Amino acid sequence: MRTFAAVVMVFVVGGAATGIAQSRIPSASALLDNRVRTETSVHADSVAPGGRVVLDLEVRPSEGIRVFAPGAKKFTPPIVVFNVARGIKPGKPSYDIPEYEKNPGNDKRVPLYSRSFTIRHTVTIDKNVKPGTVIEVLGALTYQTCDQRTVFPTRTSQLRWTIRVDALSDN
Repeated sequence: MRTFAAVVMVFVVGGAATGIAQSRIPSASALLDNRVRTETSVHADSVAPGGRVVLDLEVRPSEGIRVFAPGAKKFTPPIVVFNVARGIKPGKPSYDIPEYEKNPGNDKRVPLYSRSFTIRHTVTIDKNVKPGTVIEVLGALTYQTCDQRTVFPTRTSQLRWTIRVDALSDN
């Protein structure tokens, strides 16, 4: 414990004595954010009250990164949780078909995504929603990643979709 405190003290004193601005070290969460990119989209410009629209979430793992897929036991698959807005009812998700690869550490085959995949939710708009309404759908994606040697901790990222309710549906 003393060794750690001494190292920190030397680091702080050394930085103050030289007067050199130290570069900012990225946080652990910022480093994890680089492993997966997400993009949301809505499969219609607008939807009529009582209609349905598909909310897509495209997930793109960085090169060398894999995302555990549904069915990967003892790991967290990608799960979208909605902060359900008034006027919508989300349906069950559908996932692209995963690949099967060996898991780092125990060589058991598990379902993984090593390239872009999409999670789709069909959302029903309540019949009482007035045309002209814009519904902001907020959600979160929880997932777990790995590379060839390491399984990383579970991570959550925020999501947003915008649905425009109109008198006529493009569906």
